[in-house]
Amino acid sequence: MLGVCNSSSPIGLRPKLVRSVRGCLVLLVLLSVGLAGQETRQVTLYTPKGSQQRLLSMPLVVDVGLPRPMEAPVIVSAVVGTGTGTRLTDVEVVVSDSAGGHATTSYADGVISDLAADASGNVWVGTWAGLSRFDGQQWTTFTQADGLAANRIHSLTVDGQDQVWVGTAWPALALTRFDDQRWTRYRFEGLWGNVVAVAPNGDVWCTGYGDFLLARFDGQTWWTYDHADMGIVDSEPWWSYAVNPLFDPVWGTFDDGYINNIAVDRSGTLWATLEFWKLLDSGKGTEVRWFSLLSFNGTQWMVYDQPVFLILEERQGRVWMSCAGGLCVKDGSDWKRYDKVGTGDYTRWHVYSMTEDAVGRLWIREGNYFGVLEGTTWTGFPYEEFRAFRTPVIDSRGDLWIVSRDGLYRWHQSDLPTAIESSSMPGAPRSFHLAQNYPNPFNHATHIGFTLQQSSSVTLQVFNTHGQLVATLVEGTRPAGTYQTAWDGRDAQGQAVSSGVYIVRLDAGGQQASRKMLLMQ
Repeated sequence: MLGVCNSSSPIGLRPKLVRSVRGCLVLLVLLSVGLAGQETRQVTLYTPKGSQQRLLSMPLVVDVGLPRPMEAPVIVSAVVGTGTGTRLTDVEVVVSDSAGGHATTSYADGVISDLAADASGNVWVGTWAGLSRFDGQQWTTFTQADGLAANRIHSLTVDGQDQVWVGTAWPALALTRFDDQRWTRYRFEGLWGNVVAVAPNGDVWCTGYGDFLLARFDGQTWWTYDHADMGIVDSEPWWSYAVNPLFDPVWGTFDDGYINNIAVDRSGTLWATLEFWKLLDSGKGTEVRWFSLLSFNGTQWMVYDQPVFLILEERQGRVWMSCAGGLCVKDGSDWKRYDKVGTGDYTRWHVYSMTEDAVGRLWIREGNYFGVLEGTTWTGFPYEEFRAFRTPVIDSRGDLWIVSRDGLYRWHQSDLPTAIESSSMPGAPRSFHLAQNYPNPFNHATHIGFTLQQSSSVTLQVFNTHGQLVATLVEGTRPAGTYQTAWDGRDAQGQAVSSGVYIVRLDAGGQQASRKMLLMQ
């Protein structure tokens, strides 16, 4: 299980840390329609009082082009460390054997701080009033009385054993693990836990404050990593910080920055963003909020000259970063960047949150829009549709959950844009056609394209070799055009199917076509 989590700056650290930079996505190359032939989308909005249905307007579709090659960020040689951390021996561990919890109408009545989903179909919602779980039918809420270190939650993540890790806020700074039967609380000086991530080997990483920046739990022992481990030297001109006299002294000294975001890629390399205040003019005391990219491969720390404030490692092994001047992607040794919208004049991307779905598309909050990036196409809904402000998650059923200032949106998989359902070229399509899926063979997901010569009632279904229906991917009327959808290897109940040959069949306007697909789990 790969854990990725991001957090906004904690209230009370520095007044300037909670300022946001507002971006604006200028739509320059628009198609005259949104998603061709799609009806208005419906989403479910959950609030502490219950749920309701809302309709979405048609989205706007923008050609963003392919990412451009960029120079790899320079490693700042003066700040390369080889510290392997300090082993802690004074960790307070408290275990509660009672799972507890009580049924609720919706999630706990408080500000939503983070969101996570496990492999068993549960969605976990962390709020400032407790931890809530939704199993698809019923809500259950857990509080400090059940075993949480505190009700005010900072962060959530789920490990490979479906254990939930919860970071709680001041004054009960602690990390709590819940395995559905018992609660285990870890507490030690400097543990913050406003950001938590799980590595492929099961190690749990979280943030600290004061004497160290990061902590790691290997299942038996806690290790901490400070500036010296990372090779960050205050005397270096590049690492010159200003001191904020209004800084709350209860948190200690943050002059040297703190970790804002962490992620661990499939090779086990830790990626982190360091946020700090850089002194630009010592005579005038001019300060600016700054971000820097760090990595740790288990033996060596590296600091790059690339300002990065958001990181996501996706299924194909690429690392996505919201960096200065656009949306960057590291693919092996290659670095590329989406730095503009459309062609011609542009404004830069300002990516505040992103997550990946089962078919590899990125769901992004970009400036004043929330939407999906697939290849060269960005499909965005105006910010007013969702008012999203946290990283969304995809549950095991393929539903998209969006943390909003209005509440918690659930966008059902059947209503998601299953790809960009728009005509691939001007003019009417030439013929009825079902394309071979790609990739084929596949393991996580595969894309399926088809073309309609005229408006038709369409059914696109997946069958096994015994002729039994496995899943319905498309059902309804579609106008003439070229379409693309995806199958994530799950049946109609959301369960992963076994490896083997499957048949995808297209029925439209009295015509029929089928293709064989090979799933290799």
